[in-house]
Amino acid sequence: MSNITLRTIAGIPVNFRNDTKIIFLQVARACSLFNASHKVNFEKDEVPKRYGDIELIPSKVKNSFTFARPAAFLYKKTSLTFDYWMPKFLEWTSEVRSRKLKSWKGNAILEHESCTDFMRICPLFLSDPQHCPPIAKAEDRESILKLNGMDFTWTKKSAKREDILNNNKKLNDTLKQISSAADISIPLEAWCRLMQTSFIKSIIK
Repeated sequence: MSNITLRTIAGIPVNFRNDTKIIFLQVARACSLFNASHKVNFEKDEVPKRYGDIELIPSKVKNSFTFARPAAFLYKKTSLTFDYWMPKFLEWTSEVRSRKLKSWKGNAILEHESCTDFMRICPLFLSDPQHCPPIAKAEDRESILKLNGMDFTWTKKSAKREDILNNNKKLNDTLKQISSAADISIPLEAWCRLMQTSFIKSIIK
């Protein structure tokens, strides 16, 4: 059985199976922020009896369902699968509850130690799209700063931990300079789409 939802449900007591399906559905929707091609189709056995404000409709895939109102996404595609994200979200939820974390904005995001930097940067953008660029991949962030002769700062390179807030400020300044040099107004949030274009990809390689 390759479906992580059905694998998990099979090992859960019957009384908790519907709640487990709800959790997986909620996580799948949250994953849409990171990658639109994550879990978007659900087999009939995966669909809970009730699922709150997440509306599902029949999908183009036979005998399956999908989101009636898909969430927005920052990255069109990443190599990380739903099997990766599911444990990460459960780990993150456990940390938030055990450490009683109340905020994820600004400096507070650094307290979320179970999150990768990629996971930290995406909600930072949502919390402040005027000052936090929607560019979450470290290699992309570093390439853009190097193009402008600026250093990409690590706090612990061996652990893949960058100085997110400092790098965000430098990226914000750099993207504003690019916008000014092009003599057009480029909203910061537009860069999550521009980064997918072949033109930008060829520049930052």
